[in-house]
Amino acid sequence: MNKKRTISAILTAAMTASVFTASVQAAPHSGGAYTVGNGILISAADIKNDGLITLTSKNVQYDSADKKKGTAVFEANSEKTVKTVTDIFGTSYTYDGVIDYVGSGRDKGTFIIPITTAAEDNYFTYVLVREAGTINLWIDNSSARIADNTTGAKQAAFAVEGTGGVAYAIDCGKLTAGEHTITIDGASGSWCPDICAVAVYPQEADDFKLPYQNESLSFEERTADLVARMTLEEKIAQLGHNAPAIPRLGVSSYYYWREGAHGVARQGKATSFPVSIAMSNTWDPALYQQAAEITSTEARIKNNRYDLNYWSPTINMSRDPRWGRNDESLGEDTLLTSEMGSAFVRGLQGDDEKYIKTIATVKHFLANNCEGERQTGTSELTESELRDYYAKAFQNIVEGTDPGAVMSAYNATTVTRNGEKLWDYIGMPANENILTGYLRRSWGFSGFVTGDCGAVADLNGNAFKRALFDRRGDSRPLSSIDQSETVALSVQAGNE
Repeated sequence: MNKKRTISAILTAAMTASVFTASVQAAPHSGGAYTVGNGILISAADIKNDGLITLTSKNVQYDSADKKKGTAVFEANSEKTVKTVTDIFGTSYTYDGVIDYVGSGRDKGTFIIPITTAAEDNYFTYVLVREAGTINLWIDNSSARIADNTTGAKQAAFAVEGTGGVAYAIDCGKLTAGEHTITIDGASGSWCPDICAVAVYPQEADDFKLPYQNESLSFEERTADLVARMTLEEKIAQLGHNAPAIPRLGVSSYYYWREGAHGVARQGKATSFPVSIAMSNTWDPALYQQAAEITSTEARIKNNRYDLNYWSPTINMSRDPRWGRNDESLGEDTLLTSEMGSAFVRGLQGDDEKYIKTIATVKHFLANNCEGERQTGTSELTESELRDYYAKAFQNIVEGTDPGAVMSAYNATTVTRNGEKLWDYIGMPANENILTGYLRRSWGFSGFVTGDCGAVADLNGNAFKRALFDRRGDSRPLSSIDQSETVALSVQAGNE
């Protein structure tokens, strides 16, 4: 990332004078004088003023609730001696650069910081507020107001929540040398955050990012860090197909339910290809892959950054024309289904070494060939039929193409070996023998497992629930077993 000079406007509310210790390593700012929550926002002890920015006038706000004035500091401090200033909430900041302003914006429609830049450069503004909300920032428009529908506001590039508030990073872009104003407004025309502003020093923008925001780290490292910062409630909320945003962590909402078996579906105009069974009858994997590549390209055009999970292809064996959904499948031959299905996954996911173009979801895992009783019944098969036929194409595709996701089926399975039941009536969304034993341990699947629409909730039905808990020696009355316990078994089965 290109070096950007920073205008670090830290807005703080009701914070104590204590120093909050970072729980993750975030060099070079670890151990600085000012840290918040799980990561360091600004370490005032590390501020090095290069003389490019000075405050042009005092801008002291008045806190009508506490009847206190803020403190304005605008000294060059060219000798870079260590100084300390305390805001109206009692938080002390030690610095060896320049502090432009310390005070409160409470009850003010906007908060304005006049600055002078000595050189043309790119700038960031960092804003800390008491709680998540909407932060709007204008450059050189001191009359801008949300209430007046002023256009051209700059929005947060990312946000990080700490113990004392939410830090927003706002990319101001390139500013010319000379005088400028930074105008900050909140979610409405009558609200502006309680404020303590500290400015300004040159720094890489990445230094203000937490590990999960750092693109130089691996996806595994970033994911582990992000999940560790989520509350239990936030984690649970992410389990549905319509996952909500987490504003305090800068996580957007995500919609998982997309369809693309023969073109992008339900998203307006798109190229429509023949159904899967027709494409399979071409016996041409390369052609099928090309169709999937076109589908994924159109998916990227329609979604670009989010909602890129597609619930395709269908790999179930077509064993009975009465199923009613044979058009979704690729036939009854395991080899042909494996070859065509693998081509489709490669076309959807692309060949980039780092990023997946779209996420293919291989479905419905497995033995899902009965529409009428699919949410209450069980598919009876021998272990040989399971391994050599109904699971074979799934295995070949998983091992050969590494799909991002696998969808477990609605139905249960009953599997026998030499006439003896290995398991009986175990719902596929909670079948650890299949989802953990076969899929992850034997085949090396590393993606995520999703249930079919409502399939996890179906586990709470009496037939599925009784089998799940009897298998564990749990003979409690079904009425006393909460649905959360069946959901937990499903989560464990697909991820352990």
